[in-house]
Amino acid sequence: FFRDLCPLAIAFPEFSPIMSFSSLGVELQCKRSAACAASQNGHVYIFGGYDDAAEFATCEVYEASSNTLAMLPSAMCSVRDAACAVAEGGRIFIFGGHDGQALSSCEVFDPLRKTFTKLPTAMCSKRDGACAAAQGGRVFIFGGRETPRYQSSCEVFD
Repeated sequence: FFRDLCPLAIAFPEFSPIMSFSSLGVELQCKRSAACAASQNGHVYIFGGYDDAAEFATCEVYEASSNTLAMLPSAMCSVRDAACAVAEGGRIFIFGGHDGQALSSCEVFDPLRKTFTKLPTAMCSKRDGACAAAQGGRVFIFGGRETPRYQSSCEVFD
């Protein structure tokens, strides 16, 4: 029945048009907009963001097995909202973002040590609102903007 009504079900057999959203029943420790997130080792990490007054350097971790959210004691090297994050090689990389202006800086989070380290090299372009994906040990960063200019450029970190 649904295959006739939903072309996505034909292209993606695992797609279910009856899936829905539900509340986790937990809330972030602080209100955040424009945060970024990545998953590693069964945890979801939420980095940075903005609350209409200031950018954050804080990180929260969601543990699905216990359905809990907690603030990490360590903070990112820089405040940033509208950054992008991607997990690769057991670590999470956080690229660009905004701290009043677009950033080209990058940092890496080690989930085992719960530490942040600023990467010694910056991206070629300042970017906020970009997206990132990992494949084959490399991280690709696409688009974003450096106000007021939107970007079509792409970078690779390896």
